[in-house]
Amino acid sequence: MAEALISANVAMTGWYDYRLVVLSVLLAISASYAALDSAARVTAARGWARSLWLIGGATAMGFGIWSMHFTGMHAFNLPIPVHYYWPTVLVSLLVAVASSGFALYAVAWHETGHLRSLVGSVLMGSGIVGLHYIAMAAMRLPAVIQFDLRLVALSVMLAIFFSLVALRLAFYFRVPTRGGASLQKAAGAIFMGAAVSGMHYTAMAAAKFIPTSLQPDLSRAVSFSPVGTAGLATVTLTIEGATVLACLVNRQFEVRWLEMQAHREFSASLLRSQDEERRRIARQLHETTGQSLIAVKMILAKISRSDAARDPTVAEAVSESLALVETCIKEIRTLSHLLHPPLLGEAGLASALRWYAAGFQQRSGIKVKVEVPPDLERFPEKIETGVFRIVQECLTNIHRHSGSPVARIAIVRNEDGLRVEVEDEGRGMSSDVAGQGTPSSLALGVGIAGIRERVKQLGGTMEIHSGKHGTKVVAILPVKGQGSWGESAS
Repeated sequence: MAEALISANVAMTGWYDYRLVVLSVLLAISASYAALDSAARVTAARGWARSLWLIGGATAMGFGIWSMHFTGMHAFNLPIPVHYYWPTVLVSLLVAVASSGFALYAVAWHETGHLRSLVGSVLMGSGIVGLHYIAMAAMRLPAVIQFDLRLVALSVMLAIFFSLVALRLAFYFRVPTRGGASLQKAAGAIFMGAAVSGMHYTAMAAAKFIPTSLQPDLSRAVSFSPVGTAGLATVTLTIEGATVLACLVNRQFEVRWLEMQAHREFSASLLRSQDEERRRIARQLHETTGQSLIAVKMILAKISRSDAARDPTVAEAVSESLALVETCIKEIRTLSHLLHPPLLGEAGLASALRWYAAGFQQRSGIKVKVEVPPDLERFPEKIETGVFRIVQECLTNIHRHSGSPVARIAIVRNEDGLRVEVEDEGRGMSSDVAGQGTPSSLALGVGIAGIRERVKQLGGTMEIHSGKHGTKVVAILPVKGQGSWGESAS
């Protein structure tokens, strides 16, 4: 029977179109570069974004390797027509995508030890080998394919070895700060592309085509033309280019996001340091400077009752000193309370705001109206301190810049959270100042930038409405339920 099928037990001589060979290697290199870039994105992403990058990267990498194999197969010419059974071709593509997906998933592991790398390389190499031999099984031609098992084994070993190297390269380049460089990544891609190509052409060398008189079944079979091969290469390069571009854009967004996060963390740290420094200075003024002045006052009072005070000059000096010390004690107490009002922790936000507004009105001459519900609940310390500082900054700006004779403070608790409004009837502000969103490090904590940053740190939103009839600052802060002093804000 075998003799009837094989007309001559002589292998046909094939030849390569070296232009297509070079094209296949370029496709392998482009797929490898896209894979290295995708590995970094898969590692950096979290949640559903990681899944999207994994699917996209596996598709781009798998399609690129699959395209390289078919371009390489088309580069090999035989003196007989060759067709391909497209369902089997589709299976080979799915195998390529699946093995690429596994490779990217393996690279995304936080740690890749020797055992994991070895297992991953075996699975990935088996996928690449499976892709190639499944693709060869799709060939429909009047010939029988015989394989040199030694070269087949060599192609399998090469696939596993090069997969191991590829996984280590991808694991290395997945960290953006490593390799510095696109040059080193390009070198890695060239090595990986050359390795995949070497495995492919080793597997091709293992095949011998023995002509037969039996005609193949060409149902659901297709042939590749030069135009089709060029189209396949164009589509592949477009996909790989789009993948690299998407990785580049995403990397730029990530860098920008990390910079913003670092800036926000720095701003939050600086605001916390400011509040802690205010508390420290307030405590020091109260416990050290204030107590020292009280001691001086007691000494002066003692002198005023002594025989030395009978001298009118001494008595007058002591009296003036007592009055001056009393003024200093009041000012230090006021300053200490402004830096860290004890009422905020003892009586709550409403009492602290009324106390501050009354003192501000007395010091500045600006009439302040406070609209706070009498039954306003207590909130976590971070929220109450933040609202107090926001109102404090707003009133300071009104006093310094607006020229308004009046100011209004309104606190409302509604379904949106805690709404804070501070309004004046001054000359307003320019649109660039009102829209200021990113505070400079030097101006942090002062003016609109500092207010906006505080609102951001509390997870809220802020709007400024300013015109010729005054300015209104509105901050909405998210709060959940009733809190108590000392709790952290959610």
